[in-house]
Amino acid sequence: MVAEIVYLALLIGLGFIYVLNLHLRGSQTQTTGGILAIVMLALFVVAFFLFHWLFGILCIVLTFAFTNLIVPVASRCAYRILGYRTGLGEPDDHAAFNRVISGKTTSGWDYFQEEEKERKQLRNKLACLAALSHIAHVLDENDLSVDDYVDLYEHLGICGLSDLKWEIVSDPDELQLLIQLKRGGKSPFEISSAFRRYT
Repeated sequence: MVAEIVYLALLIGLGFIYVLNLHLRGSQTQTTGGILAIVMLALFVVAFFLFHWLFGILCIVLTFAFTNLIVPVASRCAYRILGYRTGLGEPDDHAAFNRVISGKTTSGWDYFQEEEKERKQLRNKLACLAALSHIAHVLDENDLSVDDYVDLYEHLGICGLSDLKWEIVSDPDELQLLIQLKRGGKSPFEISSAFRRYT
């Protein structure tokens, strides 16, 4: 029983380090993340053979559950390490452009079609978010439409806040701050500094 608890604690610890690494910035973070993912996958497989298949399933479920719960803790730890706020970001941002760069999309027409499809998907996501009462209240107070909401989201990318976009637009207080800063004519650097919270 002790061995199982230690093994599970090891997996949860690695899960925390993995999430922390996602918040960090540097040339080696992707490599580190890849290594951690491979190690965790190997440990999941070993759990099935070393202990019991039920324990293997328990390891997977609890590791992912605890990893999701400790995201705010990892975010605060990264803030202390870096001295500024970071986020997990949206992995599919600019997917159409990335496919052009990688050679997977060859024609300009395909690129524009994919870009339009991504923009519609983004608008649908933000429309769902805008329908939530706490977000709808902020938008209504400021007389903003869903299209204005999409523009605010995209403006965060211009401000160098791509990794924090979803966090900001889904939090009513931060959304209100973003609206005030943009209407106040603040520059992208000033808006970035307001949300990065440099120490």
